[in-house]
Amino acid sequence: MRTFTRTTLATTAVAALLTAASVGVAHAAPAGGQQAFQLHYNSQVSDQLSQVIGHGPIAGVGTDVEDMDDNGGQAVFTFPNGSVVVDVSSAGETMDLNLNACHAVVTLAGDWTIDHGTGAYAGATGEGTYSGTRTIFGTRIKGVCQGPDSGVEPRMETSDVLLDGSVSLG
Repeated sequence: MRTFTRTTLATTAVAALLTAASVGVAHAAPAGGQQAFQLHYNSQVSDQLSQVIGHGPIAGVGTDVEDMDDNGGQAVFTFPNGSVVVDVSSAGETMDLNLNACHAVVTLAGDWTIDHGTGAYAGATGEGTYSGTRTIFGTRIKGVCQGPDSGVEPRMETSDVLLDGSVSLG
């Protein structure tokens, strides 16, 4: 009788494990904690959208659409489960410009705060800092580098920005 009971328990346990493995176990994102957003933009890929990767309570891969000026603005990060609207305040930009190579690197820094969210992120709050670089590549046209002074858009622009901070999903 004991052998039968042990065998039955063992068989039941193995069956439960196999069922869980085949069905999958959902891993919930943490309700709050450290948050990072990685932003990447390449004008050769899209002239409007950046890619955003969220690590933390807001996790996944999505798109970033920005409305910015010299002082900051707003960014909308859209993920499969909802969107987050982020207010951005610039702490300043510094530019390293090489007119011989028609190349510029702009160093970015500032603060961010979640204004509001939608979908799974409707109750999201959070804040932090950001830093990154924007690199602008041009070609010389009639003695002038592509860009604002030439009236021709730069050949390529890339941006890589990291937002660090904390987020709560409420």
